[in-house]
Amino acid sequence: MFTSPTTGAVLQVDTYRPTRAQRRHLDARDEHCRFPGCRRPARFCDHDHTHDHARGGPTAICNLANLCERHHGMKHATAWTVIQKPHGILEWTSPTGRVYPDTPRRVLEFTALAAAQQPPPF
Repeated sequence: MFTSPTTGAVLQVDTYRPTRAQRRHLDARDEHCRFPGCRRPARFCDHDHTHDHARGGPTAICNLANLCERHHGMKHATAWTVIQKPHGILEWTSPTGRVYPDTPRRVLEFTALAAAQQPPPF
């Protein structure tokens, strides 16, 4: 298990299955299947290794994403390809070569600085 020295969050494990903390992080980050246009909720998706674990891909947040069963199978059985960029951005390439980026939507962001600058609610 590899953890962040500053936050203590689990960054990577040396097993195939993600830890509970990693799964919670992925479900919060992704919210739904990460194939462009698919909105199947994350709770019904697989935690997929972008770079296949059997070929050396780590079980790390930077290599995991939620894919529904249909798109998970399609990724492995068709000419569609995907790479994961920093911050969970997936870049899908169709069989014709067209690129479709998928950026996770940020619903909530908490910053101490922003909270300190806000006037009290009363």
